[in-house]
Amino acid sequence: MFNRSRSWVRGLSLAALAAGAVSLSAPRAALAEVRHEGEWSDDDPEVTLDLDGVPRADAVNRLAAAAGWSVVIRAPKSDPVTVHVKDQPAGKVLALLLTDGRYVARRDDKLIAIAPDDAAAAEAPAPPLPPAAPMMPAPPLPPLPPLAPLAPLPPLAPAAPAAPSDVESDEEGHDRLVTGGNLRIEKGEVVHDATVMGGNLDVWGTVTGDISVAGGNARIHSGAHVKGGAGTVGGNLTLESGAAVDGDVGVVGGVLRREDGARVGGDIHEGTTKKGRSPRPHKGHEATKGVTSSSSPSWLSQIADALNHGALLFVFGAVLLALAPDRMEKIKVQIAAHPARSFATGVVALFAGALAAVVVSLTVIGIPVAVVGILAAVLGTFAGVCCVFETVGCALLGHRTRNPYVHLACGGLLFVLASAIPKVGGLVDLVVGFTAFGALVITRGAGLVPLKGRFTGSPYRDAGTTST
Repeated sequence: MFNRSRSWVRGLSLAALAAGAVSLSAPRAALAEVRHEGEWSDDDPEVTLDLDGVPRADAVNRLAAAAGWSVVIRAPKSDPVTVHVKDQPAGKVLALLLTDGRYVARRDDKLIAIAPDDAAAAEAPAPPLPPAAPMMPAPPLPPLPPLAPLAPLPPLAPAAPAAPSDVESDEEGHDRLVTGGNLRIEKGEVVHDATVMGGNLDVWGTVTGDISVAGGNARIHSGAHVKGGAGTVGGNLTLESGAAVDGDVGVVGGVLRREDGARVGGDIHEGTTKKGRSPRPHKGHEATKGVTSSSSPSWLSQIADALNHGALLFVFGAVLLALAPDRMEKIKVQIAAHPARSFATGVVALFAGALAAVVVSLTVIGIPVAVVGILAAVLGTFAGVCCVFETVGCALLGHRTRNPYVHLACGGLLFVLASAIPKVGGLVDLVVGFTAFGALVITRGAGLVPLKGRFTGSPYRDAGTTST
């Protein structure tokens, strides 16, 4: 009886989703089709979605997150859809979400690319034209009366010269999002926001919004123009001579390289330090020399800095949740179970790690080892900070939603608000940082370092704790 009820509910959910998708694409229902390429199996994971009036592209992204896929979308349009499905195969839900036109879905393991099926659209027969109604003969027109002579027109005033058109400002371009690959914006190409996760970005054209790169490098070539800001997490940012960035520039876990002739209109952030504005560019690693740090920043500036750091950490955490959810879960379990122990371990491990780095750096061979270890510790600490955000967000919103990205955003927002409070933000940063680093040490780098000894088979090994 329970299996029949569950099958009836699953069928009703799919029927409701199909009805909503058809209602949004009724004029093109006859052309709706999804052609599958690559390796598609019938044992797709079952997903549960509750979405009300979200753009169709966002619905596809949330379906991919629930199914554990990585998706690159060139379509569909952003018309709103409403989805309420429970325990349904992810492949069937994807097909129902793409009923507004013809698409081709190419799959390589868990990576799916969705694009319009131009070949199928070209082969689709055109609808027959309705027969034209017979035309009635027009009645003869009566003769026109003679026209009175027209008065002479006054001379026209000279026309004002036309204002020069700014084609670039009228076209903002479309957003570009790439996950697990590289993105190249060619010369003459105009895009809005450019986001790359797990790849590199090369900009030759114009970006009317912001560029964000997580887990890769970004290079703004000579002649390129970024009207917004530019930021990287876990990668380097290079500004060639002749490149222009109108907004702020931020680098976390990487190096900012700025050549002569590169223009930055906003503030420069490296790590958690604000360098201020530089009237003249500097070359190579000396990009930040001669930059005066702002004195007595206002509370608005502090809030802006906190929002910038929180947004970068959210992007970094979202990438880790998509690529390594199991390892992130180990750190979250440790933080939720023993927050005080994680904080104390982080304090001790920081001083011990600093001493070890100094000792290792005494030899020539040990210097690169120390550099790699410090970089790994920094990236791991950022991952632990994201776990702290998600743990706090889960504690507050766990009874409403189990979406980890919502938990991460909630915890990050609280961190932003707390960090912007004068004389309190620094303490919050220390507590979060030490707790994250301590949880990373206790879990042995989220399980990357195997546990040796007689406790290898302990059931508490994966959570980073020991039995008492």
